[in-house]
Amino acid sequence: LGLVDRHCFYYYIPTYDKAFEAYSPGKVHISMLIEECFARGLEKFDFLRGCEKYKFDWTDRSVPYFAVSHTRKSPAVALRMACNTMTHAAKGFIRGLGRRH
Repeated sequence: LGLVDRHCFYYYIPTYDKAFEAYSPGKVHISMLIEECFARGLEKFDFLRGCEKYKFDWTDRSVPYFAVSHTRKSPAVALRMACNTMTHAAKGFIRGLGRRH
C-alpha cells in the first residue's frame, strides 16, 4: 500500500511472500515503483519511519521525523480538523488518479 500527496509517494505497508525471498521480488517491486513515481512527476519517494536495512539499499540518508499534538477545545474544532484532513487527502488521491496512463 502506498499513498501520494504533494509530489511525494509514501511507501506505507510493504509485503512480500517469504517463499520467493531468494528471487528478491521486493527489490524488483520497489525499483519499478520508484521508476513509475518519477515518470509521473513525483519528486520524492518516502519509505516512512523505521531503520529497516532494505531502505538503505536505496538511499544513504534518512530524515528525522517528529510528532505534533494538538489539544482540541471542542467537538466542533475536532470535526472541522477531521474534515479538512479528509478533504486534503481526497484531493491528493484524485490528483493521483488524473496522472494514470
